[in-house]
Amino acid sequence: MIMTKSSYKKIRIIPVLNSQEPVSRGAIILPTHVGTKALVHNGKVYYRLNVTQAMIGKKFGSFVFTRKKCVFRSKKGKKKKK
Repeated sequence: MIMTKSSYKKIRIIPVLNSQEPVSRGAIILPTHVGTKALVHNGKVYYRLNVTQAMIGKKFGSFVFTRKKCVFRSKKGKKKKK
């Protein structure tokens, strides 16, 4: 069974990038965007993204992480119970 794409999830294409205006994470990167900088919001902070040739055809959101990295730290000074 083939699922069709929802009507509200349309392909977002931005023909010209302005480095001062934020870009949605769902917008597709075009060949005209190569060499420009874009502001992409991850939900908390705007990240400045330099667009390269390898990014063409992908979405802006795939290059901006939305979750924090998990850092495991050892507990110092805690003694084991016997």
